[in-house]
Formats: sequence, structure tokens, C-alpha cells
Amino acid sequence: MIIREIVLKVTSTCNLSCKYCYVFNQGDTSFLHEPKVMNEDVIISVLQKVNNYCELHKLNNFFIVFHGGEPLIVGHEFYEKFISLSNKIIKSVKIHYTLQTNGTLLSEKWCNFFNEFNITVGVSMDGNKLSSVNRVFKNNNMEAYDKILEGYNTAKQFIQYLPILSVINTSANVSEHYQFFKKLKVPHMDCLFPDSTYEKFDKNAKHLGRWLVNLFDLWYFDKDENKPIIRIFYIIIRLLLGNEAGCELLGTAHNGVINIKSNGNIESVDSLKICGDGFARTKYNILRDELDSIKESDVFYKYYNSHQDDVLCEKCKKCIIKEICGGGLLAHRFSKANGFNNPSVYCKDLFLLISHIQNTLIDDLPEELTDKIQIQKLLNDDYN
Repeated sequence: MIIREIVLKVTSTCNLSCKYCYVFNQGDTSFLHEPKVMNEDVIISVLQKVNNYCELHKLNNFFIVFHGGEPLIVGHEFYEKFISLSNKIIKSVKIHYTLQTNGTLLSEKWCNFFNEFNITVGVSMDGNKLSSVNRVFKNNNMEAYDKILEGYNTAKQFIQYLPILSVINTSANVSEHYQFFKKLKVPHMDCLFPDSTYEKFDKNAKHLGRWLVNLFDLWYFDKDENKPIIRIFYIIIRLLLGNEAGCELLGTAHNGVINIKSNGNIESVDSLKICGDGFARTKYNILRDELDSIKESDVFYKYYNSHQDDVLCEKCKKCIIKEICGGGLLAHRFSKANGFNNPSVYCKDLFLLISHIQNTLIDDLPEELTDKIQIQKLLNDDYN
């Protein structure tokens, strides 16, 4: 098992309280017992252990994602100190820095800082005002839409590449949603499924597959060369065409990502928090343990191998689109009765979307190409 990315939880606080947030609002209480800001001892240990790990496994590149909570809360000085220490401690590895923000605190000063220190920035924005009703300020429950939009519009004046993470709201009009992001000239976006287990599934999300099919058609048949790349569609197309691709949600690749909390705890990814209070927790801490220690965690093993047969349920193993779907996100398979031994709560939605994209490609691409990659049209009857 090879870890290639750390999501660094530099703070356990946020200025928003998004209704679907797996950190604060899905039953996990870990944040109540963690420092508000990661201290220097933890930072130094993280960097030392990353250096040790990369030397041991002969990795030339490693990814660190600054996350929270809201990572801009910690201020510029935190990141100046972090990168200064990183430059002193890590010598033989290229570190790629990314920061994921809710956008409300973005400013010209922050953007100049990101450019100076070569930090790639992503903004979490669910779409237009209707799409964004779940994103509210913590103290007064006021919608954060206007402030997020203001932050994004400020940032795009100074940052050339500014991708979006968007949690799907199926109540939003699909066409208006797509045109909103086109008008913003978003270069790259991803559509995230609302996190859900079998116990928490929201019936309002039951039409997610159809919603995504409609969005795909708008995007795929849009001839505008400047349209955004939509990651979920891009990955499915690449997988169908026989290219190596994948992510937590799709494909057959391993998931080499871990979290390190503000107190140094080494954990599996945050999405697993929806499975129960403390579900992602392990006994390991970066102040005393190496990164490899997490390989002993059963939950991490399942996450790392979540698209492989020894973790997939029987239905997924037999599915005709297994190589594309990969069983979906691990957390979405959880039930109290069966653990992860279930198909995703979005199983039908994934089949509908993938089969629609596959059938669209067959209609649109030259026959010799579809014959070469050996794909054929899928019918509703193919769903088992």
C-alpha cells in the first residue's frame, strides 16, 4: 500500500456550518477534542515522516492538501512557517501543495500569497443561490452564497487556474446550474455526491443519476471550446476508452490518501466519518508513528482497496460496469447491518450515468474505435 497524498487538517474550526458537512454535522465529534490550529511540533513531525516515507518508498513526488475546517482561518504566517520548514526538512522529494477553501475569506493578498508559494487553490461552491442553500455561516445560519461568489470572483482576477468542488443539489435546475459555472468561466469542476450511508440516505437525492445524465448531455454536446472540464464525466469517458483513470468514486485504482488531524492523529479520509462517531480514527499519531503505521488499520485497508474484489460486495463483483464504477465511494456502501458489504446507496444512479455515457459514446464515435475498445450499448436489463 503506497500513500501518495496527505490531507492535512490544519484547523478543527470553520466559519461555515454546511448542513451536509461530514466533519461537523454528520455525527462525528472528533473536532471537539482537537486543537484549533496545528502546532509547530506536529508540522515538523509531519514533514520528517513524509521525508522518511518518500525515501523508503523511493517516491519523487508527494501531495499535501491543506484542509480544515476552513484552512484560511489559520492565517498567512502558518503557511509561511510550514513551507519554510518543509524546504529545510524535505530535500529529495517534490512536494505539491494544494489548498481547499470555502472561498469566503479569499482576498487579493491571499491570492498573491498562493502565487508566490506555488499553492494550487480549489474553491468549494455548490452553484447558484438555489444550489447553495446548504452552505450557511456558523453563527447566524445566514446563507454564505454571496460571500463565496465574491471570494471566487476576486480570486480569479489573480489566479489563472481556479477549480471548483460542487456538492450536487438535485433540486437545482440542471441547465441553470451548468450555465452558472460557464458564466463564471470555471476551468475545471467536480460534482460530488451528497455523502450518505444506508441509514442516512436522503430520499431527495434519489434522482441524482437522472440529474447527472441531464448535466452530461448539456456538457457533452456543448461545442464551446471554453466549457469547463467536469471531472466525473472526464474520468468515466477515459475509463470507457481504456485509459488508466480513477478516483475515490470510480475505477479500479487504489486510494493512497490519508488524513492527519491538527493534533497529529493519522486517520482514514473524512468521508468515513458519516459511518459513525470516531469511525475514521486510528491509534496512530504522527508525533510517534510513521506514515506506514496506518496500513495496520482495517478501515484504511478497506478504503485503500475499496475498488478491489476483496472489498466489493457480491453484487458489485458480478456487475457489468464494475471496472468503470469500482463500487462507488466506500462510505456510501456502509450500513450498520452489513458494514461495507453492500452496493453503493447510489448504485442505480451510477449505472444510469455510466450506461448513458457509454451509449452516447457508441453513437458518437467511429465504429472502428468502439469495436477496438470493445464496448457495446447497455440496457436497463443489464442492471442486476
